[in-house]
Amino acid sequence: MRGESLNVIVMERKLNFDRNGKDWSEITKIEVWEKGRVVAYSSEDWRWDMRGNVMKWSEYGNENSEYGWEIGHMDSESDENNNDDNLHPVSLKIKKLNEKLVSRKDSK
Repeated sequence: MRGESLNVIVMERKLNFDRNGKDWSEITKIEVWEKGRVVAYSSEDWRWDMRGNVMKWSEYGNENSEYGWEIGHMDSESDENNNDDNLHPVSLKIKKLNEKLVSRKDSK
């Protein structure tokens, strides 16, 4: 997987808000969560994102948790960014990785 581009784009915005700065509804959170791959031992509490990172439902928005997650977009260029088909659960590990990559570029 090294060198492979990330499939999910985490938009530059306040954590856990849609592009209009509003909280995601609980219904949207549940619908997006259900798109994650089921972890066999507890499908309600644990999921994998598209990159195989483990996420825990109760850690939504928790950047300090190893299992934190948020709602990400598959296609940031889409006119319908917040269309349900475009939203997916994303481990916050990806956000942290992206931040590290950007800071490395900036330091060069």
